[in-house]
Amino acid sequence: MATEALKHFFDTREKVFELTYGLAYHAQKGVDAVGAGRDILTKLFVQDEKDRATATADMEKRLDLAFGGQLPYFYDLVVCRLVDTFEIYVSDLLLLAYKKTPVLLQSPTGDEKQVGYRTILNYIEEGRSISDLHDFMCAKVVHDITFKSWKDRKVKLQGALRKDPFLQEDEFNALRIMAADRNILVHNKGIANAKYLKDVEGISTAALGSQITVTGDRFFEVFEKTKNWSLEVDDNAIKHGAADDTEPDQSGRF
Repeated sequence: MATEALKHFFDTREKVFELTYGLAYHAQKGVDAVGAGRDILTKLFVQDEKDRATATADMEKRLDLAFGGQLPYFYDLVVCRLVDTFEIYVSDLLLLAYKKTPVLLQSPTGDEKQVGYRTILNYIEEGRSISDLHDFMCAKVVHDITFKSWKDRKVKLQGALRKDPFLQEDEFNALRIMAADRNILVHNKGIANAKYLKDVEGISTAALGSQITVTGDRFFEVFEKTKNWSLEVDDNAIKHGAADDTEPDQSGRF
């Protein structure tokens, strides 16, 4: 199924974000991308030293699945480009997520636009803020990490990247809650079936296709309950092989 890579992304996204914090931290210090990535995978996910090699290989495999077989490209775009904000990072996640599956999105005003790799790349090349793209994209398969303004987002993230990447779980949770100041969790018709929200207290399943806003602790409570959603795609909302769906540029120029 065309959405298999997206399902893997949902299944591993929490660890992907943890890994990215660490990779970006090391990137600022000029550490080798792949070496740093493996080291962080090991320290984040393995308690028993004798199991580190196995666990590292397993996590790399899972991350590779999450990004549709493009883990080396993920390392490159996160580390070699010295990512110091999530502006670029979220852009690249969107590029990867929509590379094979352009989706017809509808804004709150009723405007429709088919979003794929080329659409998002154009936004980046034009120097437009990814938050502008998010404003248009009422349907998102990646949960946002955005703040009230670009200045707030930049200041908070720069502070986060100065922290030790190997945080204790409670410390990291506190950091993520800070970053969730204006996180939004979106569930959309054709992306997530409403039945997977039935066990989440306080969220109406009647709002299929609408935006659900959850902040702070509440966001992560909902996140934990919904992170293993199955993805069901409305065939009418997907236009396979569209002109907008071009292959990614492996040169790292964007």
